[in-house]
Amino acid sequence: MRTFLQDIKIIGAMLISREGNILHYTIPSLLRWCDWVLIILDNENKESRRIAQHYRGIYPNRIRIARSGFPRATQRDEMRARGLFQRFKKLQGPIRETVFKYLRNCLVNGEKIDILVFPDADEIFSDYFPKLLNDFWKNKKVKAITLKPVGVYGDIKTIMRKSMSGHTRVMKFFPELTAIPYRTLCCYKPLTRKDRMAITRVLIHLAHLTSERKNWRKKHWKFKYRPDEPLWKLDKDINKMSPLEIGEVFKRKPDLTIKEYE
Repeated sequence: MRTFLQDIKIIGAMLISREGNILHYTIPSLLRWCDWVLIILDNENKESRRIAQHYRGIYPNRIRIARSGFPRATQRDEMRARGLFQRFKKLQGPIRETVFKYLRNCLVNGEKIDILVFPDADEIFSDYFPKLLNDFWKNKKVKAITLKPVGVYGDIKTIMRKSMSGHTRVMKFFPELTAIPYRTLCCYKPLTRKDRMAITRVLIHLAHLTSERKNWRKKHWKFKYRPDEPLWKLDKDINKMSPLEIGEVFKRKPDLTIKEYE
């Protein structure tokens, strides 16, 4: 049971494809913050589909599963380097739009949606997230939150300074929100820069948490890290730390490099 913003409806959404065991982190995490979660399956493998269905079996009233409806990757996409990445990039707007279309239908059917939390399927939020959502809901001047993540490497207590750019992951929902045409960094129309607040180190990127996931990204997606990339060790799990605490960690000397970790 959520203990904050109990009088509003917070809905989660997630696109699932080939995330595999990472979903055991990300699906339960999203459920912590939301009344219910929409999972859109797109070009998923059997393992990811099985895990999504597993959690729907546990939470039948809190998880809904739908399909994007787009053609699966071709054999060429599956075999060539970054083929799955290229397929998704071409279809990203329409695939993401399936979430907004589903939620618009929910409004038509009389359901209430106040906030949409829409991370990628390899992202979780730290325990600081409730405070952020409370501040966001009280702020009448903003409609969305852009979050720049902190990445982990190999385990939940090892972090990297380098991370991807901030993406819009949280919105006060209204029916005009759309992913078409797609704008980079999930800057959904009609949101503008002045509509968004920005924050760092509340979103946690798990793309390099496991060897399985790292190897998958090297072949099918993106992997830009050098062997001498610095890493920092933490005294506690990253999701238990505030943005300020994480910032203080980066002020000290790195503990090791990716090469030394491996």
